[in-house]
Order: sequence, then C-alpha cells, then structure tokens
Amino acid sequence: MIARNGGQPSKIEIDSTLGKTLTNPSPEAWLPGDIIIGQAEVQGRAQLFRAQLTRNPWKVTRVEQLTSGTGSAAHPSVARDGTMVLSSEDGDLDLWSLPFDPNQGRSTGEPHRLTQDAALEAYPSISVDGTKLVYSAEQANKSQI
Repeated sequence: MIARNGGQPSKIEIDSTLGKTLTNPSPEAWLPGDIIIGQAEVQGRAQLFRAQLTRNPWKVTRVEQLTSGTGSAAHPSVARDGTMVLSSEDGDLDLWSLPFDPNQGRSTGEPHRLTQDAALEAYPSISVDGTKLVYSAEQANKSQI
C-alpha cells in the first residue's frame, strides 16, 4: 500500500485463516466499501477472489472465491453499473461478462460469454458507464486492441 502521491509503502497483511493456499495474489480492482477484487493461483490456475480490506492496520480479510473450474480466470474490470468483465482460459482465452454488485462485491447472476473465436482475448477494461469494452486480441502472432 502506498499513498497516491508517493511515500513509504506499507505491507498489507493477509488473514491466515483462509483455509486455502493462495499463491501469487494480486489486487485487480478496489471497489466501494474497501472491497478488493483480485486474482491468485489455486492448484496452478488463476482464479478471482473478493476480499474485505480493513484499516488500522491494513489487512485483507473475508476472502471468498468468485470463480472456479478447470480454466483460469483473470484480469477483471468492473463498471459503475456493476458489470464485471474478465478473461477466462479453458483451452482458449475468451472474454466473459458477469453481473456484479460492486457495493457488496458479489455476483448477481450467471456468466455470459462475450467472445468465442480463434483469437486469444485478454486484459479487458470496461467503460465507467458499462457500455463499451476494450481488450487485447492476439491472432497469428499479432496483438491488437
């Protein structure tokens, strides 16, 4: 953790009572109410998690897994209206949309596949109003936005 204008970084402790071993955790989105959406490896696959960030001292608590399955899920982006987009790999790397309540940090419905083709789509970023999406697509060793 570091102040936006710089300064001395401080370490954030992760609650040790999670019951799962999270490898390589990384924060992806900081939502209202100090809810963090992040990713970590579980059994060799990237999965998305929701966690509560508490202050004084800074600590990650109440970690809940949002995605599961045989593929990896990564790079979430959350719009103000609660739409979350993410990339998911299960043989091919595609983009998915997930209805999401950003205030509660919880899914409100089933995932919806947005892309399904030969290109590898990743790193989605959704507009603040939730109406547009940009992402990276790689096909034939060429990347495009």
